[in-house]
Amino acid sequence: MSRKRTIPSKPRFAFAVRRAYEVLAEIGATTLPIDPFLISEYYPEIHIVSYTELKENTACADPFNFDRRNAQNAFLEI
Repeated sequence: MSRKRTIPSKPRFAFAVRRAYEVLAEIGATTLPIDPFLISEYYPEIHIVSYTELKENTACADPFNFDRRNAQNAFLEI
């Protein structure tokens, strides 16, 4: 039986750091600074948009401050 994936109730810094290093190794990033567009090319499900574009195209009043309990619905196009 698979568990439903939810946003954790508290930050998992160790997990985030470990996963960040894994991603950098996967995409072959070897020098700083890391180009976010390189990451988005490797992961087609990641999209880079401006704050203004995100605010104009979502139902969320402030895309940087959304309710984590309703995160999946906060960014659906209106």
